[in-house]
Amino acid sequence: MGILNSYDNTEELLRDFPVINPTPVATPMEKQIQNRLLTGFENWNRGTEAWMQWGNILYTPDSLYNVHGVHLTLREYQLTSSLSFKARELMMGNFNKMLFCGNWCAIRYDITSTDAKTGKVPPEASWNLSGSGTMVQSSAPAWSRAGQGPAAQIMGTCSAF
Repeated sequence: MGILNSYDNTEELLRDFPVINPTPVATPMEKQIQNRLLTGFENWNRGTEAWMQWGNILYTPDSLYNVHGVHLTLREYQLTSSLSFKARELMMGNFNKMLFCGNWCAIRYDITSTDAKTGKVPPEASWNLSGSGTMVQSSAPAWSRAGQGPAAQIMGTCSAF
């Protein structure tokens, strides 16, 4: 399945991934960040290959992920995630919070895990996670194009807010 990569579909994506407690999205940068987050959730739910293609578009190779206190490059994060996908399917759900401040956004969101062998969702397989990150934009939206200028350095966390 192909990936989604458009700035013209935010309203449609908001129906698929509602934001329960949003802050106002007022500036063009905040609207672009919101779209990229929604598009990322849609691409994640399209499967491993779509999510990996999306990561290659959105992030530069030197982007970092903070996963449970361990900093991983994009490639390292993709490799560890692809191993996880073999054991379980993770589906992104609602955004419980989406807070904007300039070129920074924090999110709180739901994930549901399905056992890849049984197809069942165990009771402990739903999480409410949070993360934050700064989108860095050059004169053109470089963080939405592969390999061109500074992209995003995502320093997400899995802690409550």
